[in-house]
Amino acid sequence: MPDTKITALAAITTVAPANDLFAIVDVSDNSMAASGTTKNITTNQILGAGGTATLASATITGNLTVDTSTLKVDSSNDRVGIGTASPAVRMELSVADTAEGARFTASSAWLRMFPYLDATDKTKIQAVNGTNTALSDLTLEGLNLRFNTNAGLAYTISNTGVSTWQNVGGVAGTAMTLNSTGLGVGVSSPDFKFVVNGTQAVPSTSGSSATDGSLRIGAPGTGLVIDTGVTAASAVYGWIQARLRTDYSSNFNLVLQPNGGNVGIGVTPSAWGSNSKALQVGGGTASVSSTGAGSTASRFAHGAYFDNTNWLYQYTGVGPALYQVTGANAGSTHAWYTSAGGTAGNTITDFATAKMTLDASGNLLVGKTAAGFGTVGNEVKGNGEVFSTQSSSSNAATTYHVYSTAAAAYRFYVGLGGTVYATNTTISAISDARLKENVQDIDVGLGAILALKPRKFDWKAGKGKDIKGDRGFIAQEFETVFPNLIDEWKDNAPEGEAPYKSVRQDLIPVLVKAIQELTARVQTLEAR
Repeated sequence: MPDTKITALAAITTVAPANDLFAIVDVSDNSMAASGTTKNITTNQILGAGGTATLASATITGNLTVDTSTLKVDSSNDRVGIGTASPAVRMELSVADTAEGARFTASSAWLRMFPYLDATDKTKIQAVNGTNTALSDLTLEGLNLRFNTNAGLAYTISNTGVSTWQNVGGVAGTAMTLNSTGLGVGVSSPDFKFVVNGTQAVPSTSGSSATDGSLRIGAPGTGLVIDTGVTAASAVYGWIQARLRTDYSSNFNLVLQPNGGNVGIGVTPSAWGSNSKALQVGGGTASVSSTGAGSTASRFAHGAYFDNTNWLYQYTGVGPALYQVTGANAGSTHAWYTSAGGTAGNTITDFATAKMTLDASGNLLVGKTAAGFGTVGNEVKGNGEVFSTQSSSSNAATTYHVYSTAAAAYRFYVGLGGTVYATNTTISAISDARLKENVQDIDVGLGAILALKPRKFDWKAGKGKDIKGDRGFIAQEFETVFPNLIDEWKDNAPEGEAPYKSVRQDLIPVLVKAIQELTARVQTLEAR
């Protein structure tokens, strides 16, 4: 202990051992009436009165009080109070409202705490730089937790657990919210599991909402919604809603469902039937669709849509068309439909029958839907056969037309009466010697010609040329002379009978031989 002068001692009037720790006799104090007066020295006078006191160590048993409430050690309850004489907890720091309660100081910055700021029950821990500028703070505001920067509010956790990020990147407003429903980016109250730049609700025409999660991007009319487990088809007009299946019980894993299962690009889809799943493109009249789950048909439509029963005009005055592929075990059938324009919403009756069909066997059918020469229409078969079938048997109906634009005239056509019309009846057949071998003189001539029986006859009604007074040969009679010039006709003969026969009237070589023989005879007679 340093040398300390103890002065102004008080005279002992009563002896109180708890307070008067030391009793001494003052033998030099001239102020006293008589020397030898007994006085006392208190603890405070010993520990630093008029100077400082230094102790190597000290143990205090019992309470410690510094200036009533500056520091209070309550040994009975193991409590310490700063700014309070009655600490209610193990350690209590008590300051006035809005006063700084504690500070942790470094060389160029510090951390300070405000236990109570104002009537909103704010408690704040604040980081401050060396120029006393607040950098950031953590605030308990009522039952809410707030993280702030000097640029403004950044992050809040409410008493219900809702987390909000604001003023991100210096941009005012809510940047992201996490609530009991989901996470919203740019949304103050997300209504799906994950919402990006959306709004609080699906439009009232939605029909149904997600039952166990969604992703929505964009606002109504411009957004994308992907949800899992929607129990009913939504009808959200102006939206694109994609439903990702979470099971394998249905025929699809991903369904785009904005309007009853249909998608519009730049246009609200037409009122397609529930069995149709269509992609409709705005700015034009094109649609791609199928006929629903389990369907075997895919379709491309122009200016038309299907309502489960009929094809309808999509627009007034637009001539619709349809291309459809229908699958089957035997192969797919392709069909084309066309129609003149009509009134929007009316039934397209022309779509009842395809105008052209490519069947699974590779037969191209125009004007009919089933292969077979007995059906009116044109048919190009996969094996190379070509059919032109009409209901008429008169030459007034014609087919296989050849027209010359240079001559502005027909060059060839065939009448349904069997007449071949041509501007030139010459038929040129290949006859090059380089293609022939085993060449011999013909062995029939005038005798064979004389054996033929030219006839005059009437065709039965609806048969052959279907005329009376025709001239020609009877195939069976012709066959006895020239059996190699007889062919079988394609028309089906009555059951059990031989096929119909036709005559290949290729008699020019024989006629030439007969003329040669007659000429030789004439020359012989003339020489006599």
